[in-house]
Amino acid sequence: MWGLFVKRNIVALLSVVLIVSLAACTKNTNNTATSGAGSSVVETPDSESASSADPFGKYSPPIEVTGFKAIGISTKFENGETIDDNRWMKAYEDELGIKLKWTWAADEATQYYNKLNVSIASGEYADFFFVNSKQFKMLANDGQLADLTDAYENYASPLVKKYMNAFPQGFESGKLDGKLLGLSPQGDYAGQSLMIWIRQDWMQKLGLQPPKTMDDFVKIADAFAKQDPDNNGKNDTYGLAVTNAFFGGFQGDYLMGFASLEGFFNGYHAYPSIWIKDDSGKLVYGSVQPQMKDALKKLQEMFKAGLIDKEFGVKDPGKVAEDINKNKIGMSIGMEWNTGWPFDEMLKTNPEAIWKPYPLVSVDDQPALAENPWPISGYMVASKDSKNPEALIKMLNLYVKYVVDENRSKEDSNKFEKSQDGSYLYSSYALAGMQNPDLAMNDFYKLNTALKNKSDATLRYTDGPLKGEVNSLLESIYNQGLAYVEKGDVSNGNHSVYIQKMADDGSYAILKHYRDNNLLMINQMPGVGTDTLVQKKSTLLKLEQEVLTKIIMGVSPLDDFDKFVADWKKLGGDQITKEVNDTYNN
Repeated sequence: MWGLFVKRNIVALLSVVLIVSLAACTKNTNNTATSGAGSSVVETPDSESASSADPFGKYSPPIEVTGFKAIGISTKFENGETIDDNRWMKAYEDELGIKLKWTWAADEATQYYNKLNVSIASGEYADFFFVNSKQFKMLANDGQLADLTDAYENYASPLVKKYMNAFPQGFESGKLDGKLLGLSPQGDYAGQSLMIWIRQDWMQKLGLQPPKTMDDFVKIADAFAKQDPDNNGKNDTYGLAVTNAFFGGFQGDYLMGFASLEGFFNGYHAYPSIWIKDDSGKLVYGSVQPQMKDALKKLQEMFKAGLIDKEFGVKDPGKVAEDINKNKIGMSIGMEWNTGWPFDEMLKTNPEAIWKPYPLVSVDDQPALAENPWPISGYMVASKDSKNPEALIKMLNLYVKYVVDENRSKEDSNKFEKSQDGSYLYSSYALAGMQNPDLAMNDFYKLNTALKNKSDATLRYTDGPLKGEVNSLLESIYNQGLAYVEKGDVSNGNHSVYIQKMADDGSYAILKHYRDNNLLMINQMPGVGTDTLVQKKSTLLKLEQEVLTKIIMGVSPLDDFDKFVADWKKLGGDQITKEVNDTYNN
């Protein structure tokens, strides 16, 4: 069970790792400094000039750039390709006239950023490279990065600009003093929103209605715990699933994604584990704000009343999933993918055990905002000494054309993104890349409409080489959903696909509801954090977990939260808050 949970989070991690893999280039020692960081194009004899501004124009004669490469230790190369000689290197040269050479390569998970720090300390900057947020801030303030404003405006393809505009906060975060110094790889800024998952068959059996308020939520939990929803004549069920690491921060991420409590606190307008703005515009840590106390009080009451497993403090997500599949729990707070794990596991033995998602509910007349982590891990940058900074934009254009464009051909995807069997991730060979923040929502619209109309019209490519043909990936998902709707077939993940990506009341529909109604609270602290936060994070998180767990279980009084806040501040929280605000204001 736990393996399935980890697998889903590994997928999320790999999406971030891929962005790092899409990193970087090194200093071209043959280049001379331009007239300044604001130079957009430095012309060479017969080279493309700014006036042509062709996003895919080919340099003649070719130019050379060098690079540092972040590469996964498990990355595989196909048919004799290598890190230095592969399809992306060839495409850069053949299509753009850019000869790319890596000066060094390092494992993306353990070595890349440390090795990059050494290069930065020695003044050996790359032409183009990927930096985390801390490195970006340092290099930007030191004047070591090229201003990409003009290069982006002149050379970014329409699709690149479209995807950058889909999450403007991400794009704008790459600017300092109005200058574009870093290109955000973007990300799904609503995709990690939490929602309420409820056993529909239990609701129907007990005559309950979907929750509209926090009171409704608690009443459902109470009924699930006390009214024998599993019909076994025993008092052995619980209302709400909770793990021992009920905040994602306790696991090293801001949101864990299953049987967590952030969404419950969001209903009380508290936002644990992330940084938010207070009424004065200052950034504050959500876990130490006064709104937390009301939510803790209610959880303490629910625990005492038996609505939460008395042993939650020693149960990891895998153990809680086992309890769910043993028919012991009827409600959980999690992410859109929970329909696949652990809920679909139940359908194999209990086809009536259907879980359905609902938006977070509020304790008052103000809507609950679903918290989300900052979705951007770093930035693609150019050194101030880069001779052709616009080349970074051009290589990004090529990536978007072959990997991100929703109308790309299957042939291009199979050549530049990944092999058909998934064994080779070709996109990890590339220099620069990004995501489409709207991809999930676009797919939801297409699949939802297709299912309603019983037609694949919306699944067809609207442009590009395959215009009019059906997108084979979406067609496969559509057929799975159709099999569940028309035949009740729950095999092969048919129900999971339907309730996640296609249903009017599915989990993607919940994400759309949050986005359309501005019901998101995005972490306001980008990146890895400040120096003190890095040093003190594990200590402070351990303190937070211990104190809040004891309060929920009634081992400690509610007022211990005030002592926790005071201790958090003394143990580094005040200094971290100062550093976070200094970083944000800069």
